[in-house]
Amino acid sequence: MGTDDKQTKDLLVAKKELVDVSSEYQDEYQKLLRERAVEARIPVIKEDTEMLLSNLVIEKRPQRLLEIGTAVGYSAIALYRVMKLAYKDAEDVQLHIDTIERDELLVKEAKEIINDLGYKDGITVVQGEARDVIPRLSKGYDFIFIDAAKGHYKEFFELAFEKVKGSKTLIVCDNVFLSGLMHRDIDDVPKNKLTMYKRMKEFIDYIIDIDGKLVKTTIFDHGDGISVSEVL
Repeated sequence: MGTDDKQTKDLLVAKKELVDVSSEYQDEYQKLLRERAVEARIPVIKEDTEMLLSNLVIEKRPQRLLEIGTAVGYSAIALYRVMKLAYKDAEDVQLHIDTIERDELLVKEAKEIINDLGYKDGITVVQGEARDVIPRLSKGYDFIFIDAAKGHYKEFFELAFEKVKGSKTLIVCDNVFLSGLMHRDIDDVPKNKLTMYKRMKEFIDYIIDIDGKLVKTTIFDHGDGISVSEVL
């Protein structure tokens, strides 16, 4: 942790010193995919969020990853490439990502992109509501990335927790600051954002409550706030 670390309630909000490994797995196609997603206003992880995720994947070397929130598949592709990078010197290691998306059109586009890249065997896109899909999945994930409907993070986290491989598994949640909204007092939150604010607060209170019992959580001040919970 760096010198910018500070305590917020019972969780540590931290800055992590990151190593930029993008040149080792990114190519022009991936950069273009990001640009096109941004132009089309399709959600895509921020660049420093991707850097944090890539560092975590290289550190933890997961073999089976679950993503909740596919969009056009950008983050799944990036994560899969980093997983391959983490095991570049290993033989006969099976790496796989299951990624869940409810939007039919996005699922179609993501599958086409993944197939065109030759990653069909490594990345499986599952269409449906996460609350319906997750219970049907088998256990054994050693890395879980949640980047879907922000008002349902607590539900997604609890469902995903039942599918972890065991201790040391990471559950990573993106955008927990809600574009800075969570830094405001409740009286300063616009009415049309109030429900989402309350639900995210419920989620943050939940991971505070289970911190030190089920998981050890740090919220990183990268991107739009990223919670990283390591299963105990």
